[in-house]
Amino acid sequence: MTNSNDLIHEKGNEGIDFYKNALKDFVMDNQLTPQIKDFDLDKYIAVFSLYMHYNNDAYRYNLPYLSYQHKKFEAFLVSASSKCELLRNIIESIRNSAVIQQFVKERPQEAATVKICLNDFLVLDLTGTISFHERFSFPGAERNSKDDVLTVLCNDRAWSCKVPANIKATAQNKYSPIVKMVEKALGLYKEETGGVTEDG
Repeated sequence: MTNSNDLIHEKGNEGIDFYKNALKDFVMDNQLTPQIKDFDLDKYIAVFSLYMHYNNDAYRYNLPYLSYQHKKFEAFLVSASSKCELLRNIIESIRNSAVIQQFVKERPQEAATVKICLNDFLVLDLTGTISFHERFSFPGAERNSKDDVLTVLCNDRAWSCKVPANIKATAQNKYSPIVKMVEKALGLYKEETGGVTEDG
């Protein structure tokens, strides 16, 4: 049986999907990060850095590098998981829209082409599937929440809005502007929605 280390060695730089799928497991599964915390990974990385320091000339003057990058990666995981949770909340609100659900039921092929992008990091479809953006970038995950941008792509057109600038955090329908944006993209909502712009 091939283990992950064998796969990493075998695939090398050509196996980018292997690495991206591993990252996806961490971003999508909120249970993994606490498990990492339980194990003293900081100490492990520090010891591994010391090993590299003494055994690899290229690493000799970079002792704190891995520990520093690990701290940055931990912060990335927290931010990325929160953005994934945002999309989960949005799809729940979309599922409460009767007109969207009717559209999905009656026109499934067209509905399958609709994508909701969060920055250039994650993409949500109307079935609730979350995946990485095709132009996936780490800054898109690390962006401050007040600068998050949602874009609905449908029929070669795009509608965008900021998150959470036009969302009332205490309201029951806090995601209604986004739901209305999706309805508008599908041609189901005619009234103008504040904060939503069509990118053309």
